[in-house]
Amino acid sequence: MPSRLLECLNGEAAESILSASGYGGLAVFACLVSLVTKEALYHATVRVGRDIKSQTLIANAWHHRSDALSSVAALAGVAGCLAGMPVLDPLSGLLVSGMVAKAGIEIGWESVLEVAEKVDSDDAVLHAVRKIAAATEGVLGIRRLRSRRMGPYSLVDLHIDVDPHISVSAAHHVAERLRHAIVSSERHVSEVLVHVEPFEHANVDASIRPHTEVEREVREILATMPQILRVAGINCHYVPAKGIHLNVDIVCDDALSIREVTQIAQEAKLRLQKLKDVFTVDVDLELPA
Repeated sequence: MPSRLLECLNGEAAESILSASGYGGLAVFACLVSLVTKEALYHATVRVGRDIKSQTLIANAWHHRSDALSSVAALAGVAGCLAGMPVLDPLSGLLVSGMVAKAGIEIGWESVLEVAEKVDSDDAVLHAVRKIAAATEGVLGIRRLRSRRMGPYSLVDLHIDVDPHISVSAAHHVAERLRHAIVSSERHVSEVLVHVEPFEHANVDASIRPHTEVEREVREILATMPQILRVAGINCHYVPAKGIHLNVDIVCDDALSIREVTQIAQEAKLRLQKLKDVFTVDVDLELPA
């Protein structure tokens, strides 16, 4: 009995049994049907997975392909036995095992990169974001554009340049319009983080005093001029390689003549130009309420 079992496990015995049964052709046909069916399912599933950028669906597609590759191994084994080359069966099995292992490692590594929020190099998403930003009014330029994968979606992070003289609320409005335009047009983008920066800000000296300190000194200086009833507004614009461009709105007594008000503004300008880090001053008159 044991000798009979060893004989059945022998390649030559398998060859003779398969040939004698008369079902060799049927076995080959079944392997081919399984191969074609599973490969078709693989292509259909992986196409949807790539379209929605789902690693889970792509991994499921490889489940179909592993079945198709198993059919290849079975086909090689059956054909080898019929052709008198039973060694093809274990060799094809080893090859299929290696291919399935390789696919598993690649899919697993992609999942690890997603969890680690690796920067996505999807040129289609980055190109679309650049195109939308260029068409958004108020955006003077973009920098530090990057996207990260989070499941089937992309998270976009970018810095935009805006006119440094517009208000903070206006700059925020520009950023919000850009964010809405990107999310509305790109279905694979789920979140957009827009950082607003003044145009050509890169060379501004970080050691220049903060605007709060400058504004406090401006009010102290103008408080020594009794002709000025109050300071209506102060804007500090930080200009690269130059310093601070100061814009001040003052309110004077409406009983004063234009000549007198002009002289007061000139005097205020001369005093303010002596402030540290200030390179130019504009003093504007605002009518009293």
